[in-house]
Amino acid sequence: AVHAQGITAVHDAGVGAAELEIYERLARQDRLQLRVHAMLDGSDAALLAGWYARGPVPDFEQRGVLAVRAIKLYADGALGSRGALLLEDYADEPAHRGLALITAENLAAACAGARAAGFQVCTHAIGDGGNRMVLDAYAAAGDPEGRWRIEHVQVLHRDDVVRFAELGVIPSMQTQHQTSDMPWAEARLGPVRVQ
Repeated sequence: AVHAQGITAVHDAGVGAAELEIYERLARQDRLQLRVHAMLDGSDAALLAGWYARGPVPDFEQRGVLAVRAIKLYADGALGSRGALLLEDYADEPAHRGLALITAENLAAACAGARAAGFQVCTHAIGDGGNRMVLDAYAAAGDPEGRWRIEHVQVLHRDDVVRFAELGVIPSMQTQHQTSDMPWAEARLGPVRVQ
């Protein structure tokens, strides 16, 4: 059904052991009709330990349909719920700057572990505070391939825009969030920051 819409490949962000077993079984049976780039659930320590020992799999059994070579982390929440981590207060909720879903120390440790095992890191960050925290962690980890990603990248401080190119970080933006967050973006950020 998705092929009829022109979709031939997907990224599945934050998969666990059960989902990976299904993907592997479907691939072995030649029933996986999409190319799947599966990102491991970065909050599952046992899953990561097993995969870090195994190493990244860019092409599962050379079948051309399944890659497992990345982990998915979460730095902050969403803008609409005021969970995105901001550098300054929310315009419509003074004294509130959002939520860090991981500490800077734990993020740095996760990045170091992934780098040592050869895995790409893909981190959800929406607010300018969340994005800065991730950029700082990526800079400290020193990704040699220049392929780590920040997912969403919705609100950035101007000083951090150039850091993506300097660090070789991929800003993985989803266009649907531009329209889904339009009704409240200016209320959350105010007329100046929303620009």
